[in-house]
Amino acid sequence: MDGAEDPPLKSLQSIAQAELLDEIDKLRSQGISRYISLPQLIVCGDQSSGKSSVLEAISQVAFPTNDGLCTRFVTEVSLRRSSEKSASIKILPAPKSSQQHREQLNSFIGSQVSLKELPKFIASAKDAMGLSGDSTFCQDILQLEISGPDLPHLTLVDMPGLIHTPNKSQTSEDVRIVKSLVEKYMKAPRSIILAVVSAKYDIANQIVLKMAKSSDPDGLRTIGVITKPDTLHFGSPSEASFFSLAKNHDISFRLGWHVLRNADYADKENSDYDRDETERVFFANKAPWNSLPRSDVGIQALRTRLSKVLFSQISSELPGLISDIESEVESCKKVLQKLGPSRHSKNDKLRYLMNIAERFQFLVRAGLSGQYSDPFFRSEAGKPNRRLRAIVRGLSQEFATTMEQKGHHREIANHTALFQPPFQPPDQPKLISRSDFLKEIDVLLKESKGRELQGTFNPLLVFDLFIQQAEPWERIAKGHIHDCWNLVKDYLDSLVDHITQPSVRDPVLREIIDPAMDARLQKLKEKVDELLTPYTREFPATLNRSFVMRMQQLRMKRSEEPEKGPSINRDMDFYACSELLDCMLAYYQVALDVFVDNIEALAVENCLMQGLDEIISGYKITQMDEKELCKFGSESEESLHERSHVTEKMSTLEKALTICKHHVKRGTSQNRSSTRPKIPLSKYG
Repeated sequence: MDGAEDPPLKSLQSIAQAELLDEIDKLRSQGISRYISLPQLIVCGDQSSGKSSVLEAISQVAFPTNDGLCTRFVTEVSLRRSSEKSASIKILPAPKSSQQHREQLNSFIGSQVSLKELPKFIASAKDAMGLSGDSTFCQDILQLEISGPDLPHLTLVDMPGLIHTPNKSQTSEDVRIVKSLVEKYMKAPRSIILAVVSAKYDIANQIVLKMAKSSDPDGLRTIGVITKPDTLHFGSPSEASFFSLAKNHDISFRLGWHVLRNADYADKENSDYDRDETERVFFANKAPWNSLPRSDVGIQALRTRLSKVLFSQISSELPGLISDIESEVESCKKVLQKLGPSRHSKNDKLRYLMNIAERFQFLVRAGLSGQYSDPFFRSEAGKPNRRLRAIVRGLSQEFATTMEQKGHHREIANHTALFQPPFQPPDQPKLISRSDFLKEIDVLLKESKGRELQGTFNPLLVFDLFIQQAEPWERIAKGHIHDCWNLVKDYLDSLVDHITQPSVRDPVLREIIDPAMDARLQKLKEKVDELLTPYTREFPATLNRSFVMRMQQLRMKRSEEPEKGPSINRDMDFYACSELLDCMLAYYQVALDVFVDNIEALAVENCLMQGLDEIISGYKITQMDEKELCKFGSESEESLHERSHVTEKMSTLEKALTICKHHVKRGTSQNRSSTRPKIPLSKYG
């Protein structure tokens, strides 16, 4: 069907505009829309809304239809101006297609197809996609390029029609799939939604409007298109309702509404029928539609309007598009770095594992030394802190504080504190007055009398009291080393996950990291038991000069503050009880400081942290036999497929990035001398 020449439209198709639209179509033809949201016009509507007729009118090409059945794939229609009418057709395979399916689709290319032959080639393309008979929907995309002397530079994405209810030929699963597919395209932030509604059906019952409002709540990127206004009775409430809609009153879109009078079935059967002329006459003479602005009615005005809207959208989105592509390229590089090069030979596997060992050692050493410049250590929402040394230091400080505040079994309190403990947590020291403590010691002293002189005591009693006082140490220390061990284990698990893919990560964690960390946990437990031994089964011994100083300080304090509380005979045994208590308290503080330092230096550092970087080392890799190299270095089928997919994706993205940056540079250069105002993205373009 030939359309009339449109000189105003041609004048709008400036060289810069055509070039920019061509650049975006190059990206789309390379499949970048599978990875990045491109600026695009998506044609959506319920079944029988006239959506196909709108597409035909814009492109001037008759598409094959099957009344009552819905299209089972997405079609990208690129319109181009050229002196000759022609069309080309190809199929873009879905991202996760099998190699066999890809080869089958790549072999289907219809170049320089006549417009009359296009329906036949589209039907053949459906067969190639495996959509013959009652096949379900497919993720492949049919790409059409149509050229002609009076076509605008414009690309439309035609979506399957939304299904209201299942029937014999369309299942409830079909309803769900179509809705999900259309919703996905609508929600893409760079999509302009062309929402087609039919005047034959109640506005409230048309699914497309509900979905458009859901995906674009503020109506900033939706154009409404009303079809079949000729079916409305003059003066009817239904006509008034749709006319109000056309004026952007009831459902308001920033880009407004447009009205088309499309051909019905009878019109198409008439060989003398001129679609555009019939429409022109209708909007020139038929009230109330003849009162609408000419820019809001008719197919020629819609072509102009859509072309300007798309150009404006692309111009404004190009910088953000470049940023998104760069981000995706970086993500691909990270995935490929984890996957490493393909590994077929023994040397390939050895080289791959050596690279893992090198990266492992670098990140472990960085974590141990507190050098956090690598991106691995960057904080991310929802992910644990990976700054190993900082977290271990924090745990160590908590341990020291806990030992200071809760490491002693009983705490000598003044009389005021004794009468103010409404509730004491079970892990808190038990409050006791000094006088009550001395009473208990007096009983212990009398029960342990030997050959000591009056006023003296057996030195071993100091240790008996100390063992009681230091009773919480074991629980606190073992809890601390378990916390540290869990932290380091999580760190190594996260690190291995960061530098390997799952097929390598799982055996490395299971057979290298887990056994090594289990051995360290056992070593930690043994070391804590060893460090506790002097304070549980030996006798008090210290050469620390602070012990004598602490004893002197306690004696001076005792001499300045006479004992208070219930009376104890002020005899030599009482003096011995006080000396015994002070001796234990002085020794406890000295022993506490030593024990805390030893736990950190001899347990946490020596048994847990030291040598972490040697768990996976280049030397250990070189000592692996061929069986071990295969176990840890071989690739799974999933890895092979992922590398192929990501490599293809990155290649596509890098080509797209080159195209976008080239246009931005060229556009910047042109804009320096250009006074042409930017076309606003508004109702009238």
